[in-house]
Amino acid sequence: MFPEIVGVNEHRVCTQKGVINMFEKHKSYIPAVILMLILKLLSPTSQAEQANTSGFDFSAYDSVLKTFVNEKAMVNYRMLKAQRRRLDAFVAALGKLPRRTYEKWDDKHKIAFWLNAYNGLTLKAIIDNYPIKSSFLRSRFWPKNSIRQIPGVWKKLKFTVMGSQVTLWHIEHEILRKKFDEPRIHMAMVCAAMGCPPLRGEPYEGGKLDEQLDDQTRRFLADSGKFKIDSRKGTVHLSEIFKCFAEDLLSMVESLDVGLRLMFHPPEAMSELRRWLGDRHNYRPQSGDDLGARLKSAFVGAFEEGFSKVVAIGSDSPDLPGAPVELNADKVMAHVRAVVQADADGHPPETLEAEGIDVLFGAGRFLDANNLMVGEREISSNKFIICTGSHPFVPPIPGLEEIPYLTNERIFDVETLPKSMIVLGAGPIGIELSAALNRLGVKMTVVQRSAAVLKRDDPELVGRLVEILRAEGVELLTETRTTGFSRRDNRIIADIEDKQGRRQIEAESVLISVGRRPNLEGLDLQRAGVEFDSAGIKVDKNLRTTAKNIYACGDVVPPYLFTHIAEYEAIIAATNASLPVPIKKTNYDNVLWATYTDPELAHAGLTEQQARDRYGDAVRIYRWEHRDVDRAKTDLASNGLSKFICDTKGRLLGIHILGHGAAELMHEAQVVKSLGLPFTRIASIIHAYPSYSDAVRQPAKRCYLDVLQNRFFIKLLKKLKPGKDRV
Repeated sequence: MFPEIVGVNEHRVCTQKGVINMFEKHKSYIPAVILMLILKLLSPTSQAEQANTSGFDFSAYDSVLKTFVNEKAMVNYRMLKAQRRRLDAFVAALGKLPRRTYEKWDDKHKIAFWLNAYNGLTLKAIIDNYPIKSSFLRSRFWPKNSIRQIPGVWKKLKFTVMGSQVTLWHIEHEILRKKFDEPRIHMAMVCAAMGCPPLRGEPYEGGKLDEQLDDQTRRFLADSGKFKIDSRKGTVHLSEIFKCFAEDLLSMVESLDVGLRLMFHPPEAMSELRRWLGDRHNYRPQSGDDLGARLKSAFVGAFEEGFSKVVAIGSDSPDLPGAPVELNADKVMAHVRAVVQADADGHPPETLEAEGIDVLFGAGRFLDANNLMVGEREISSNKFIICTGSHPFVPPIPGLEEIPYLTNERIFDVETLPKSMIVLGAGPIGIELSAALNRLGVKMTVVQRSAAVLKRDDPELVGRLVEILRAEGVELLTETRTTGFSRRDNRIIADIEDKQGRRQIEAESVLISVGRRPNLEGLDLQRAGVEFDSAGIKVDKNLRTTAKNIYACGDVVPPYLFTHIAEYEAIIAATNASLPVPIKKTNYDNVLWATYTDPELAHAGLTEQQARDRYGDAVRIYRWEHRDVDRAKTDLASNGLSKFICDTKGRLLGIHILGHGAAELMHEAQVVKSLGLPFTRIASIIHAYPSYSDAVRQPAKRCYLDVLQNRFFIKLLKKLKPGKDRV
């Protein structure tokens, strides 16, 4: 069996067959060992950090990264171009930096400066030419949206740094590579291509450069599209960076040599790798190379049955034009339908009948408060519970009834998804489905009449979620009214109106998600003396209607139309209906919900504004960025934010989490809140490490310290020790 080394990057796809038997038998392989060896050999000898003497303000660049780069290091160039003020300020600051100031810095601060300059100027080059236009000749070699479509992007476009004109090529080769012995820079410089290292979500800093470059190297080597060793097939997959900068990365190759010895025998297998790295010719795949099979093996952990096409990530090869991996959306939808059906099959009527409950099928209507007709059968009872659920509300928009439209109840019956869809409504259902369908390849346009998206949730976290969705390609049109629908061939035309005036948008399909209405039609509630309106049935805290023997629960009782709230209400209604006098009351102080996007958005209690309106200055806010949660870092899910709202005594008023598994993560704090315990109690509980629970425990620790400062004994100590702010 011969080794096959496959290199993939934005510029080309290279393959090279070796001639060494990679293994006679497998040995134990631990990826972490290779990773640690690489980091050890790449890192400079440990030495004391010099003081940060840079004084350069990277805050504008930091704001750009936080705002326009998502957790997958994808840049929203359209938004960045529209809101480029901060990037322009950073670029201007690069040009004005005095060289005498720069010369005072140590090497680490100089490297950090040039890495930030390189990446920031790359962003500028792109948005200056965005949307990127391709020529006929260049499109023969590179994808239409490749940065290489920009004429002279590397060697001719000039930027001002410290008063001098430089190019991206000059920064990379004449400064970073030539003046500093630091191979890890190749893990940090971003060429705006899928095959490049990820764009870091923070500026590089001299004081923590080693830590940042180590982290970049870990991410790069953990990406199976850039580096993978398949011991079963005897295959090594490498990014083209290994070849382009073989001389710089020789130490990395040596550490690979050590690592491969753990897995393969004989150890001389690395000679082929070295030969490949030293081979400078640009190898192009030929039609007979079975390239598709080779590239497919490079995708690790993929849902193989769901792929309809496998291509090279960011490849510029004419034989493999750069394109994303495509999922088979039809199979995904079939899986969803199967799961829903399995859940329904798990709750057959026979289950209730086995418990002694009679199940009748038919439309029911009240004759009076004690009699109900179901079909032709009359039922008399001293107590009734109304829980008929709800249905999607369809607004009276001209032309809507003349076109085929979907609701959240019918969307999953679609066997073949459309290529584009207009969604009316930016509530939980509209946002959840837009996020999911967008990832399945449907171009989603959400139209929201008001300015607020997910209006019940905390605006700070909603704003971050909206940025993520827009960065992924979901178009959100707020303060936009839909005035009509029509059809043109196989397209649906929507007439919309916003502050800029009237215009039309089009798509293949329309999804209505503007809310739900209770199923009350035909029940003849007025005959039973039950009062209701368009929102639902009027009930007291016992869930008793205006007819004292009739109770209601679930979606027919506003305002919380959630399955978990319906269950909570059902227990109260059933308990009270079975007793001579109702004893259980509803308490909605601890209502919670989650919006199942990715990342998830979880909510319980008051928003920040609601808390300040109610409690004024006695409100404390504790935030924790998930980029500071180690488990989130390892999962590359660090774009989240936890936000806890407390009073001065540490009692929770609101819980808001945006992040991976937020719907699960919120419950620890919810238990404390529901039991009336202070948020500080969580700080003393031992949590597993690493885990996402740090996003709750760490802000609880901060809350504990704040509460501690207000205790009498601590205040007394502070008075006895003037000048000490904290103890």
